[in-house]
Amino acid sequence: MLSLCSREAVVRNLYRIARGHDESIVIDTASELREGFLAFLEARQPSVPVNWTGDVFVQDPATQAKLSSAFSKGALNDLNQEDVVGEAYEREVLESKTDLVRNALNEVLLMDDDFAFVFDLVIHSIFVRPSKPAKMAHGSHGGSSSASIGAIWLAVGDKISQFDLIEMLIHELTHHILFVDELNHPQFHYQLIKLRENYALSAILKKQRPLDKVVHSIVVGASLIDARRRFVGRHDATIIHPTTPDLERDVLAAVDSVNAMPNVEMLITPHMRCIIEECSALCRMAEVA
Repeated sequence: MLSLCSREAVVRNLYRIARGHDESIVIDTASELREGFLAFLEARQPSVPVNWTGDVFVQDPATQAKLSSAFSKGALNDLNQEDVVGEAYEREVLESKTDLVRNALNEVLLMDDDFAFVFDLVIHSIFVRPSKPAKMAHGSHGGSSSASIGAIWLAVGDKISQFDLIEMLIHELTHHILFVDELNHPQFHYQLIKLRENYALSAILKKQRPLDKVVHSIVVGASLIDARRRFVGRHDATIIHPTTPDLERDVLAAVDSVNAMPNVEMLITPHMRCIIEECSALCRMAEVA
């Protein structure tokens, strides 16, 4: 497992966040840690709802719309995804698609105790809405936004399998773990990485993108490889993600693209360099295995 995604690393990061927000808070249990984290999120992103209920699935259209608004925020929006989340599904369709995600979540939570522990701490909302393919060459399968930490959007197209949804949940949780990590440790020098000459090759979309998106793709790819190897298993017939050998190759190509940048030390912090090196080592270990 990537150390970044471990139970211990996530707990340490969330604890620092919660205590930094409220020094008087008592944190002796996972529930208290989650409550402290959610209180921080409410203060940090007041325009975006934080779900305190025991059900992670958000089906209310008005609340979904507020969660969707977070995807229009952020300076490094290179794919013009400012309006990528579509309008609400009809109630019957929404309930059907939400049930598919619920079943996938229940299954993956049973596969690995550490994944389940971290997911329950970090993710407070999952909402299902279609994507707007007009904004891109193809529709999106879902996503996450640093403007709404803890909330996952999934589109749930008609051809999506339960295995695809399981991998999407792993994929999106990894983004949120990185968001949480960045609240504790600087990762990028944003004034420089937004310049097009400092773009690198993404592991997931396989195109030149801003460095924060590329690094996220590297960590997501490595996390998927790790999950397939440890508890999900290898399922090569997927819609959303490449086969494991292709994913290993794409992650390593993205790592090489970042490392080949002559000014890489000016663009990312030593902390992030260590994470990238760990991802590379994990993929190369998977190659040997």
